[in-house]
This record gives sequence, C-alpha cells and structure tokens, in this order.
Amino acid sequence: MTGKTIYEALTAAPNKVLVKVECASHALLWEGCGQGMATLPARCMPTSGSRPYGQEVGSDPWAGPHSTFKAALIEWITKGTFNGKSNGSFTVNQSGVVVQ
Repeated sequence: MTGKTIYEALTAAPNKVLVKVECASHALLWEGCGQGMATLPARCMPTSGSRPYGQEVGSDPWAGPHSTFKAALIEWITKGTFNGKSNGSFTVNQSGVVVQ
C-alpha cells in the first residue's frame, strides 16, 4: 500500500496531508544533503528567493530529507498543519522547497 492510497482512503478524516519529498528514499530518516562533502550537490542549494521547508531564512544549504520529515512532524503534531495548511497533497522538491 502506498502513502497516496492511504491518503485517499482516509475519507472520514477532517484533516489530512500527503507530503512527497522528491529525492527521498525509504531511508528518509537518515538522509542528509551532502554532509562531509567538499562541495555540495546542486540539489542541496535552493534557488534564490526560496527557502527549504522547516529551515530558517538564509540557512543554506538544505539539510536534507530528514530535516523536512522532522519539521513536518513537529508542525503536524503541534499545529495540525503542513506548511500552514490542514489539508492537501504537497511536493517538496530536490532542494527542500515546497512546490505543491
């Protein structure tokens, strides 16, 4: 069963979100973004004017899929939202930016 299948099956849930992190694998909890590398992959650097979800403005590079997962859980548990919304399907791109 996929996350999308579960999301769609939750018809009685008043609030639900589905978050897809484009470059994440099943090891999402441990995936960073180039830690320990001399040069960071381009995917770790958000485009000018954008901010990785869950990170402070100007805190480049993106910390990686694990940081997105952590920030999403904290927001959902404390506020019942993801990126300020209580319902919807969202995509986080390879630089950590929510693009829907």
